[in-house]
Amino acid sequence: FPMKFIKSAVFALIFLSSLSLSCQSTTESEKVATTTLILVRHAEKAAEPADDPSLTEQGKARAEKLKSMLAEVPVEAVYTTPYNRNRETVGPLAASKGLEALEYDPRNDAGRFLDEVLRKHRGKYVVICGHSNTVPVLLNYLTRSEKYQQLAETEYEDLFIVSVQNPGEAVVTNLNFTP
Repeated sequence: FPMKFIKSAVFALIFLSSLSLSCQSTTESEKVATTTLILVRHAEKAAEPADDPSLTEQGKARAEKLKSMLAEVPVEAVYTTPYNRNRETVGPLAASKGLEALEYDPRNDAGRFLDEVLRKHRGKYVVICGHSNTVPVLLNYLTRSEKYQQLAETEYEDLFIVSVQNPGEAVVTNLNFTP
């Protein structure tokens, strides 16, 4: 498929995901702003240095793919953990949107972090880049479930689109993206 078609399809899917949750309200007074969080694990990382590696060439290609997939999405904020692999994963996207990637500490309370993001960016589109063990924690908080488990060390292709009215009232759509 041509890239323009893929970008349009991704935008349509993200828009429809957020719209489907908004349409669940039956009256005008019940309508609540839907915030769309796009959660992604960092792309493929190098083996060295072990404590804070950069992306591999494949990881850099995946970061560029993320940027092109979300080109039509009106992203208001990009959050990343303070590690090279995460900053490099969302760096091209943030730069293309004229945004600074905001850092968060993945060791802190996920609920507090997400509540703050939802409060600050109510009704907007936000990208959050995490890790194999933190993305599932964020998803479980938003859905008030234990459905999501740690991602395999070799899993880099998942992109989770989470339409949220309130924590616990979330619809998750999982896309796979490969450069």
